[in-house]
Amino acid sequence: MRLAVDVNILVSEINRERGRLLLASSGLELYMTERIWDELKNVLLLS
Repeated sequence: MRLAVDVNILVSEINRERGRLLLASSGLELYMTERIWDELKNVLLLS
């Protein structure tokens, strides 16, 4: 499964058990821009 995601979606899914299971799936390919990746890292470091 291929997904294009933004920070709000990723953070929301990380906070849900079902979301963490989905994100850990080996069949999942996440696509995001470098800006989104940088923003996600900042959000996770501040949590």
